[in-house]
Formats: sequence, structure tokens, C-alpha cells
Amino acid sequence: MSNGVIRTGIGGWTFEPWRGVFFPDTVKQKDELKYASSQLTSIEINGTYYSTFKPNSWMKWRDETPDDFVFAVKASRYCTNRKVRGWKSWATSWGPSTGSSWPPRSSIRSTSRAF
Repeated sequence: MSNGVIRTGIGGWTFEPWRGVFFPDTVKQKDELKYASSQLTSIEINGTYYSTFKPNSWMKWRDETPDDFVFAVKASRYCTNRKVRGWKSWATSWGPSTGSSWPPRSSIRSTSRAF
């Protein structure tokens, strides 16, 4: 990333009180990410704090946003809030010892776009 880049964003894109305020009434709920990413340069994915998502979800979000759009991914609560098990549990389920990486390399565009 270049030095001095400032991005504007919001924490998530599914928030009912924004409907009719930030999101025009004409924007359908299923199109909220696409609309938000046309107005902002970054969005935090809050849902990763509570659960994991299948690769198809990540690819769908990537495909609905501009190439220079950046997602800020919130760390899992198992990493941030567990005193003993958090990082170790996460690392053993996704780390190099399992031969897996996240997100899967095959799901990322081969560009300089951050995800």
C-alpha cells in the first residue's frame, strides 16, 4: 500500500437503521455491499469476530466491490478474547501445520488489491 493513503469506511454493511438513511430506499438489502463500496473505500467485516465464512462468501464480497476496495477483517473472538486457547486454537485449525491458508490462495485475484 502506498504511504499516505487514507480510506473512509464503516463497520459492516448490514445494519437496519442505515436503511433509508445511508442506503437509499431504492437499494435492496442484497445490494447494500455493492452500494456501500461505491460510496466508501473500505468496510470492516464484523461477522468474522463471531463466525467463519465459506470461501464462496469471500469471493462474492470480492466480486461485488471495486478492485481498489479494501476490507478490514475483524479478528476472531477466539484470537482476541481467550486468554489461553484463542490463538493456539485458531493457529492449529488454520495454520501451516494443517497445510491450509486463509483465505485460500485460489480465491484471491492475482492483483495488488488488498483483501
